[in-house]
Amino acid sequence: MKKILTILSFIFLLFINSTYAQVLTQNDLVEASKIVNSMCPMMVDEITRLDYTSVPSYFTVEYNYTLVSILKESLNIDIFKTTQENILIDGVRKNTDLKPLRDNNVTFKYTYYDKLHKLMFTCTITPEKYNLYY
Repeated sequence: MKKILTILSFIFLLFINSTYAQVLTQNDLVEASKIVNSMCPMMVDEITRLDYTSVPSYFTVEYNYTLVSILKESLNIDIFKTTQENILIDGVRKNTDLKPLRDNNVTFKYTYYDKLHKLMFTCTITPEKYNLYY
């Protein structure tokens, strides 16, 4: 998961060309999403494919993934979502590359689909969640 966050944060930050003090604009996020989408779909690990990103609302970046070898019915979705959300929150908190996004209170939304493109779940990581105990 750290690999996923590192790749995606690098792509966003490469476009934004941020310094830790820079204030981002909504347009920066939209343009970064377009650049990431030009490289999609991309496999981020053995089972996870990033299909596309979007900026669905103000200062929210959404990542849309497909778990290419998993059927929704084969998992306990509640347990998987809780586990994945904890991993994602920890990654957003600890990844130094995401500091400019955290400093600008960006919300991270992660949506997962199974191999048949059935919606599995969505995790929304708000500034309140990633700043808790940080």
